[in-house]
Amino acid sequence: MEAGEQVRVEVSTQVFGGEGLARLPDGRVILVPYALAGERLLVRVTEIGRGYARGEPLEVLRPSPLRHQPRCRHFGDCGGCHYQHLEYSRQLELKGEILREQLLRIGGLPEPAVAPAVASPDPWNYRNHLQFHVAPGGEPGFRAFRSHRVVPLAECHLPEEPLGALWPRLGPGGSSGGSPGHPPWPGVGRLVVRADSAGRRVVILEARPDACGHPPAALRREDLPPELREAGFWWHRPGRGRGGAGGALRRLWGEAKLEMLVLGERFLLSPLSFFQVNSRGAELLVQRVLEHCGAGPFGHALDLYCGAGLFSRFLAPRVDRLTAVELSPHACADFRVNTPEGARTRLVEGDAAVALAALRDAPDLIVADPPRAGLGPRIVQLVSRWRPCRLVYVSCDPATLARDAAALARRGWSLRRIVPVDMFPQTAHIESVSLWE
Repeated sequence: MEAGEQVRVEVSTQVFGGEGLARLPDGRVILVPYALAGERLLVRVTEIGRGYARGEPLEVLRPSPLRHQPRCRHFGDCGGCHYQHLEYSRQLELKGEILREQLLRIGGLPEPAVAPAVASPDPWNYRNHLQFHVAPGGEPGFRAFRSHRVVPLAECHLPEEPLGALWPRLGPGGSSGGSPGHPPWPGVGRLVVRADSAGRRVVILEARPDACGHPPAALRREDLPPELREAGFWWHRPGRGRGGAGGALRRLWGEAKLEMLVLGERFLLSPLSFFQVNSRGAELLVQRVLEHCGAGPFGHALDLYCGAGLFSRFLAPRVDRLTAVELSPHACADFRVNTPEGARTRLVEGDAAVALAALRDAPDLIVADPPRAGLGPRIVQLVSRWRPCRLVYVSCDPATLARDAAALARRGWSLRRIVPVDMFPQTAHIESVSLWE
């Protein structure tokens, strides 16, 4: 079989990443996006790998009884959503099943006890942060599934209302100064929009500078419509490293800080600082982390990859002393505002492995919220030096969590409980909080 051929397949199960798994006539696995378990499909083979293939669905010959009409006209072309054709209750069940399968198959954990997934308070219009790529005609869009092709968007049902009213204005014909075929922001490759709990909005134009080192888009605030004049505008020249470290960020006008409210606590954020994209879901995440931490008492707690201080803010009153570690300079600046350093709280700015290797004060409790790459062998080795110790691991990727789970188990850690917290409805992304002792 070669790429380009068409074949009928039966989908046996759904796997992590938003794809269905089927078998080709020769027995090889083929992965098909948006396919549901039990469906019969006509598929075009798009890629032949060693022992597997990928395909695109051409026709659903026998649909699953669980399939229903997606809300968005772009579903199936845009790669931003994976599960709009599934009822939300089934999305939650599926994410728990996939998390369990990853821990069993990759992590080698015998029958991991995965709790029922915690539903997002809002399965639609929940995102406070969106990153749009710019299509050739200047329209904001998301990339197609497993592709660099940008799908221009006419609608999107993921952003919160303040962003839903703003982002359509950023493209040609959206009153932002452009016209069809003429991008309103010349040289800009990506548009980042954020909103805070008060509805204030920020637009970040991500682009390389022109020959003189200036922003590539000649912006005049007075030329823009009110919807855009009222938003804060920033120019970001990206650099290497987490959080844009090494790049340049310049405020053009408007908001300097965003303000997020979580469980009654106020967090100030600079435009490039990471924060949970689901504002109401962040409260559920914090609650599950604190439940996994337990009542204590704890002498010394360690918050790895602490970001702007979301977990540290709630941990600090529960412990005698807190050490927080973060690499991003933007997040560290915000941490110092949100969780001021003092006799009980210390921030270490730098690489997590370097900070752990230098740490001499053994913690009783570790909270870790690493990026998608997970902890990795070196961090697992370093946090395993201290026993007894409790580790609360916040993961946004079950595959890297499962890899780390195998490494933790080899070093004597036991998984006590794990709960998925659905921060990303309609998508295949799976957030979880696990407790290790």
